This record gives sequence, structure tokens and C-alpha cells, in this order.
Amino acid sequence: MPEKPTTKTLLAYARIQSTIEVDERDYRFSLGGREFVVLSSAGAEGADNMSVWLPVEKILFTGDTLGPLFLQFPNIFTMRGEKVRKPREYIDSLNKLLALNAELQEPSHHNAIKGAETIRAGLVRIRDATRYVHDQTVKGMNEGKSLNELMTEIRLPARLQLTQEHGKVSWAVRSIWEYYATWFHFESTTDLS
Repeated sequence: MPEKPTTKTLLAYARIQSTIEVDERDYRFSLGGREFVVLSSAGAEGADNMSVWLPVEKILFTGDTLGPLFLQFPNIFTMRGEKVRKPREYIDSLNKLLALNAELQEPSHHNAIKGAETIRAGLVRIRDATRYVHDQTVKGMNEGKSLNELMTEIRLPARLQLTQEHGKVSWAVRSIWEYYATWFHFESTTDLS
């Protein structure tokens, strides 16, 4: 974000100082006779994702926690210079959302997802696919395989297939590798000069 706000009217912004932090603890409040719970749901799309839960109505607003498409492989790697994302945090966030047993899920993009079983099955598949790629990457690293080998070899099994229109398995492998081993891939000392 720029240090000073632009003077162009349509692009002007003001710095807003937060008065409430949502981290491991949920933030609960009531407004207009309705109960709200704000949940931290860090991981795939960023370190500071939040979801909003309406417990009485059983409606879950996931924001970008699940990215732009439901039933997609998460984007735990970004090519736009953001920090490496943390797949284990994302898995924890999905477990937190699963425990809610939502009956309606409102993502930040596209249509709502209806039905507790449909939502649950989708969240479980996304979680299990993320865990599978994480675990296979770590296993391959421990076996001494190179990053390129793992990016080529690791594929989702049929039961965990998800669209890869936004996040890709090979990108996730790279992100997980760099999360644990950083940028040095143990392939050439030339990288050290």
C-alpha cells in the first residue's frame, strides 16, 4: 500500500486503524437482533482471511478463504510476490469451518452453496487434498527428491480431484518446499554466489 493516499478522488483511501483483532479467538457480536461470529481462517488465500458465521441461521460467509471457486485446489502459492502461504494453517482453518456444520455457504465469488452435506463433502475434499499434497511433498523431501521431481510426480488421487483453475498442485508443491527448505534447492552451489 502506498505511504500517502492518492489525491485522485476515485482512488482515494483513508487509513483505518483497527480496534478489534481476530486471531485464534473468535469475535462475537450482535447487530439488529442477529448474532455474528467472526473467525480467523488463515491459510490458502492469505495469512489474514476471515469468515463470518451466523450460528442461528447456519450461514457461513467464507470470503476468500476458499478462493474464487468452490471445489478448487487452494492457491497456497502465489506468483505475485506475497509471502509463502501456510498449508497446515489452512487445514486447521478448514477443520474450524467444518465444525460449524453450515447449511448455506456464501463465498466471495459466484453463487451460494446449499446443503450441509454438500458443503461438508466439499470442505473435506479440499482439506484432504491439501493435506495429501503437503504430506507427499514432505515425504519426497525426506527421501531426497528434488523440487522439480516432486512438482512433476505429485498428483491428486481420483477421490481428491479438484479443479485447478486458480490454485495448482505443482505450485503448491513448490510453496510447501520453499516453506520448509526456503529458496535453496540443494541442486547447485551456483545459487549461493
